[in-house]
Amino acid sequence: MPTLEITVKAVSDAAEVFMKAWNRGDLEGACQIYAPDASFIADGKYTQGRDAILERYRASYPDHTTMGTLKLELREFRYSGTDTPDGPGMASAIFEWALTVGEKVHCGFTLETYAFSLEDDRLYLLQDATV
Repeated sequence: MPTLEITVKAVSDAAEVFMKAWNRGDLEGACQIYAPDASFIADGKYTQGRDAILERYRASYPDHTTMGTLKLELREFRYSGTDTPDGPGMASAIFEWALTVGEKVHCGFTLETYAFSLEDDRLYLLQDATV
C-alpha cells in the first residue's frame, strides 16, 4: 500500500506551473496538470477529458491577449489521508483566482480535486469546478 501523501506544497507547485504556463500563453502546457479523464465545470457547462478541456480553453481564449494574466491564491487545502489501490489518498483545494485582461479583472474561486498516480509518479488534477 502506498505511503505517499499529497501535500499542500505539491498542490501549490502544480497550481504555480499551471499559472506560469497560462501567463506565457501556453494552454497545452497549462492543461498537462489535468488527468486524461479529468472533469471541468465552469459557466454551467461540463467537460470531460484533458483533450476536451484543452479545446474548450482554446475556443474561449484564442490567443495570448485574450488569456490575460492569471493569479491563483490557495485558500484551503484538505487531504483525505486514505490510500486507494491506485495510489495515495485524494486532496482537495480551493483557489481564489483573478484574471486580468486589459483593464478588466475577472475574479472567482475554483474547487479542485487532486490525486497522485503511481503509474507515472505524478500529481493530477481530477476535477475542476470554477465559479
